[in-house]
Amino acid sequence: MRALASPVAVLRLGSWEKIALAATFLASQRASSITGAEVYVDAGSAQGVDFTSELIRRDKLNGDITMSAYLIFTRDKTLDQNEMATYSKGVEATVAGHPMKVLAFYGSHEDLEGAPTEGTVILEFPSVQAAKAWYDSPQYRELRQHRFKGATYRVTLVNGV
Repeated sequence: MRALASPVAVLRLGSWEKIALAATFLASQRASSITGAEVYVDAGSAQGVDFTSELIRRDKLNGDITMSAYLIFTRDKTLDQNEMATYSKGVEATVAGHPMKVLAFYGSHEDLEGAPTEGTVILEFPSVQAAKAWYDSPQYRELRQHRFKGATYRVTLVNGV
């Protein structure tokens, strides 16, 4: 019972769909035994969760809430070491003016499912828009041609929670 009493924050934003589900349940016959309760559908903010963390930000232009986004580069097979060397030498210069944080960079890894991979890079950006701004920037667009020739990769853009 103590576990039920302790607040647990889910560290993600609520949505109108979640609020509608809670309201629909409370209005249904299944909730007929509930005679009085406060139901919080706020992902933990009433329990004191600090939503000013790095996971959630407000867009400076329009005030919209933005979430971190992650670009995941998975290298499947190296095809041309010289092309990869050219790519590696130039990639740092493409980062200027683009806020990002390197979370993983070809560290030791274990492929638990699927085909074997050579390595993974995970980059964190403040938003999907920021990730796309770097990925589609003229500097990176030109440089990534060397990566295309140098190896087979899968690149995935993932929204944070």
